[in-house]
Amino acid sequence: MQFFFFFSILVVYAFVRNIHFMPYEIYRSAEKQKKRWRQGRELPGPIVTNADGYNKKSRHQLWEAGDGLVLSWEGVRFQQRWTPREPYAVLGAFWEELPGCEWGGYWKERGITAFDDPYHFQLKK
Repeated sequence: MQFFFFFSILVVYAFVRNIHFMPYEIYRSAEKQKKRWRQGRELPGPIVTNADGYNKKSRHQLWEAGDGLVLSWEGVRFQQRWTPREPYAVLGAFWEELPGCEWGGYWKERGITAFDDPYHFQLKK
């Protein structure tokens, strides 16, 4: 429940900052997590997770993490925006001010993983 409370605050904060932001993926099954883990290892693309869903569970599987997506208005509809990083950094900095919250956008810089995940917001372990 704590994650959903804080994620709701993040959505409201984004709205106030005029950042169009929405939840993209909260819960992820073990099967779906395994598919994400295979990316960059057994499937094309970059490595995006170190959790395989079985031996190492993702925080998504525990309902303690979520990915968010920034949108931009393109005249007649919203379009997803994975870049630029700036709006994600604004939200990530705010997220880290909330008690017990960690943003994936600092992971590489902090030596936690070999990659950043600026779309990922989670509770600290």
